[in-house]
Amino acid sequence: MLVFFLRSLVLLGLGAKAAMLTPPLSTAGADIVDVKGDKVQLKCVNWYGAQLHQLVPSGLDQQPLDSIAAIISEDLSLNCVRLVYALEMVRRGSNFVENATSLLAANPTLQSLNYMDVFDATVAALTERGLVVILNNHNSDGSWCCHDDDRNGLWYTDTYPEWEWLAHLDALTRRSFLKCVTTLLGCKVLASVSHE
Repeated sequence: MLVFFLRSLVLLGLGAKAAMLTPPLSTAGADIVDVKGDKVQLKCVNWYGAQLHQLVPSGLDQQPLDSIAAIISEDLSLNCVRLVYALEMVRRGSNFVENATSLLAANPTLQSLNYMDVFDATVAALTERGLVVILNNHNSDGSWCCHDDDRNGLWYTDTYPEWEWLAHLDALTRRSFLKCVTTLLGCKVLASVSHE
């Protein structure tokens, strides 16, 4: 399903070549510029899944990780991926992936890894293809978000106090920076902040 959707975008002409980015990026007025001061355009795709109950990126049951990264960078000609996750993935990070043989069916080498190592492998596969990654803390609990009673309306919850949210964000960004140095573009907090 994921590959069909991505290939459909190419057929619709959304695959115009994106310029490779040279991080670190910054702003100059209204423009995003690279390390040389040249204007850049972010052409991103959202990769969901690690914010849901499964706590791993979707599609890894259908296609090898490197194939998905290649589709994004080469077939779609994008230069950026917004990779969503739930704080629960970080909290349970050292646990082995539940239902790994099903969720990671197309990636046997990932099936013996824990949640964080699968996430790291995803970031690594993307950055090895020259893509920059925006980590997106979509919600706290691994579940579908954005309804009135999901208890994920703020960056902290009764289950995930603010200090734990800060610790997880710090740990995840440090971990990603250590593994891929200049290709982590930034972090986004929550899908949409709402009143609790």
